[in-house]
Amino acid sequence: MPPDQPRTAEWIDRDFGAYHAMVRPNKIACIAFKTGERISYADLHLRADRAAWAINRLAGDVRGKAVGYLARNSVDYLAFVLACYRTGAVLQPLNWRLSATELEVILLDCGPGLVVYDEEFEGPLLEAMKALPDARAMTTDAFEAEAAAVPSTPFAPAAMGPDAPFILLYT
Repeated sequence: MPPDQPRTAEWIDRDFGAYHAMVRPNKIACIAFKTGERISYADLHLRADRAAWAINRLAGDVRGKAVGYLARNSVDYLAFVLACYRTGAVLQPLNWRLSATELEVILLDCGPGLVVYDEEFEGPLLEAMKALPDARAMTTDAFEAEAAAVPSTPFAPAAMGPDAPFILLYT
């Protein structure tokens, strides 16, 4: 965490990953039951920073703009959620059970500039994304490679007001 990061109640409410990385860095933040992977708050904080830098590099300034994610639950998904928050993006989690037609309706409504997806969902997603020729889609593996390539420097959270949207859920 950057030393100049304000430690106010508002900041704590806004980024639980950064807060817990500061006060309990070595405690377990997440356990992926499928793989057994365990990640500390400090490691989650670092992954979220790298993911934020990758989102910034791939999609530019995403403050107030949708960024989609179509994948099964994982530690990397949690880091991506925090990264969206840090960049000011509006997280658009996409349900992997939806058909291409259903995904297209959602994507046309929210208009994400970037969608990250697990390769197993490539068919329906890429079919749906034909309606969004300017949007960028990439696999979670490709995104993780981008995130691994950025420097391990803190990502300064985007300046967002308390009423800024963070997540757009379709039910």
